[in-house]
Amino acid sequence: MEIKNIGEFELIARLTAGRKYDQSVVLGIGDDAAVIQAPDGGSLLACTDMLVEGVHFSREKTPPAAVGHKALAVNLSDIAAMGGIPRQALVAAGWPPGCTLEYVDGVYEGLYALAEEYGVNIIGGDTVRAPVVTINVTVIGESRGKAVGRNGARPGDLLAVTGRVGAAAAGLALLRAGLEEVAPEGLEEGTERAGVRGQKPGLPETVREDLLRAQLFPVPRLRAAAILMATGAATAMIDLSDGLAGDLRQLTAASGVGALLYGDELPIDGNTKAAAAFLKENVLNWALYGGEDFELLVALAPEKAAETREKMKAAGVALTVIGKITPAAEGLRILQDGRITPLKARGFDHFFPSS
Repeated sequence: MEIKNIGEFELIARLTAGRKYDQSVVLGIGDDAAVIQAPDGGSLLACTDMLVEGVHFSREKTPPAAVGHKALAVNLSDIAAMGGIPRQALVAAGWPPGCTLEYVDGVYEGLYALAEEYGVNIIGGDTVRAPVVTINVTVIGESRGKAVGRNGARPGDLLAVTGRVGAAAAGLALLRAGLEEVAPEGLEEGTERAGVRGQKPGLPETVREDLLRAQLFPVPRLRAAAILMATGAATAMIDLSDGLAGDLRQLTAASGVGALLYGDELPIDGNTKAAAAFLKENVLNWALYGGEDFELLVALAPEKAAETREKMKAAGVALTVIGKITPAAEGLRILQDGRITPLKARGFDHFFPSS
């Protein structure tokens, strides 16, 4: 059945039936605005991001659950980058009238699954007709202490990143190269649907699935952010959405500092390197400029770095020191193979796609 067969209000009722909220929601979906309780002390945080078919994803190659997951995940990542806790979300969606209800259900399954994992209430939004699938999510969160911005880094701070870099770019490259076709039902571990069709020899299935998942189902680093807030180690922070080099440029510009990046220390894992060799791509370019890893790039107070890394390790999250903050006059540089050179700090820009 297609959306045009049931109409806007029945669609909303279908997608919201039986949803429950926690005690922070005074009034949820169904009125002109939702009502939520403000936290005692601390700060409210708000962010919004949009995914547009043909710009951010291909409907043919992206499982609907991944579209919903990613639409929420990118916002949760922004809250994490402020050291915050996400609480509520609003979802505005545009659907072509011929879009199937099964596809819409799949998108919302991805949204609801991630929302439930992190205790986020979806409390409202909007539904409209659109020429392509468009999902805009707004998340409201809170910070129990002082929120961490991009503007607090100081010369002498260490520069660190959670997890790994370049994996999402590797997954995107696999899709763009036409070597992998994601099964339309979704990408789920342990089932046939986790597999991909059109596989080519030379790259193990486990590698392909891992990198596709990095691209399609990013993990917001909220637990890592909570550790950083607990230790008080982060002086500045940003999530890696537009590429390590470009996001580092944004952080240093906001803080009025420079940075030296240790190119040989970047956490590029074996799966990403294998894909780069298979596709004959430059793996360092993926790590620096690929984007969408949604890891946290953090300026760390040196005296708190060891404690923070140990607590991250105990929580199962790698935190790798990849550089240091320097005076602004030194600009952005990279140490690679024993040589220090200027770092080309370009990042993704919607209106300059070649970036």
